[in-house]
Amino acid sequence: MVGPEHPRVDGAAQLEAWARQAHHRAQKTYRRVRRPELFGAHLVLIDRDGWVVCVRHTYGDPRWTLPGGQRKLGLREREPADLTALREAEEELRQTPLRDRVTHVGSTHFHRIDGAMQHTSFFAARRDPDQPLKPRRGEMLTAREFHLLALPLKERAIQCCQEGARKLDTATANPPTAIA
Repeated sequence: MVGPEHPRVDGAAQLEAWARQAHHRAQKTYRRVRRPELFGAHLVLIDRDGWVVCVRHTYGDPRWTLPGGQRKLGLREREPADLTALREAEEELRQTPLRDRVTHVGSTHFHRIDGAMQHTSFFAARRDPDQPLKPRRGEMLTAREFHLLALPLKERAIQCCQEGARKLDTATANPPTAIA
């Protein structure tokens, strides 16, 4: 099937999608056996009119979700969650959010994913309206914008989107003032 929900992909993108699906299955098995603690981050990319970017991956859960992923491990510590959310948006969508107002909007504290304990942080940032959405082929099935009133997401993600819109609107209405 070809269309906006199922775009045609070339051979290299299809091969990358299959590799990601195999990697995802291996991760699920590892998580069931080892039960590690996972730390992830998602970014609510929202424009001034209340449109939120949602994505569908070529692997894992086929439902719509927010751009995001797992925090990378460094030599001594994990990547900061806000930078994870920004990095994932850039990797998945080739989208550079307006970084001046990245704000924390919520967390889920240790819920189970495939046997592993997952902690997810949610951040919100303004989407640059001049940048087109360019989903990464092979990883992303599709990406599109949904209005805040019609988000196809889980309840907790919808709450974070609404909180992100509220915080970003408040920050825009009350910009920081210079100290004299």
